[in-house]
Amino acid sequence: MSSGTKGGTKKCRNSNKNKGDCAEELLEKHYKSEGYEPLDTQSLMNKQGNGIDHAFVNKKTGELIFIETKGTSNPNSNRIPLSKLQKEGGKEYIRNRIEAMLNGFYEGAGPWTKYKHNKKFKKKIRKLLKAQQRAKSTSYKKCRVWVAQDNSGCYGQSSPTGEKPATGICEPHPDKKEPNCIDWPSEVNPAFE
Repeated sequence: MSSGTKGGTKKCRNSNKNKGDCAEELLEKHYKSEGYEPLDTQSLMNKQGNGIDHAFVNKKTGELIFIETKGTSNPNSNRIPLSKLQKEGGKEYIRNRIEAMLNGFYEGAGPWTKYKHNKKFKKKIRKLLKAQQRAKSTSYKKCRVWVAQDNSGCYGQSSPTGEKPATGICEPHPDKKEPNCIDWPSEVNPAFE
């Protein structure tokens, strides 16, 4: 995972991805502490690592929340880019992701082609669809998560294959420990452009 040393400090590759993975890990810890249970969305990612960042269920209230997570180490950052599709709103984005996953499974088309007729994938997508059907309410949020700066670029992440242990730190930013989550409507919110 290391891309060498610079000035005696070991550097990790793809520090933006590592920072994003750390932000998602911190967000999951936050929602678990609030009584939500995560649904497995990580195993539904396509080979580019795209999909649905998070889905949480509150078993007491029946609420289902889909979340798009954006991580930053800059405590003054208020602008976080969304893709064109993400700007259309959470409900549309999630509908599009699930449709693309099903298209990959049934037709072997699009970004999820590797899952064509994959029984494990089918079981996981069915679980997500059942959670949608059972939910008393469904909401869509986008969350900004501030992470502590990690000069190694690793942000506590291990290598993708797991042969190298996690290095660096994955902690909330000392000035912004709580994620900022807001509703994800179909109109563009300037703070998330």
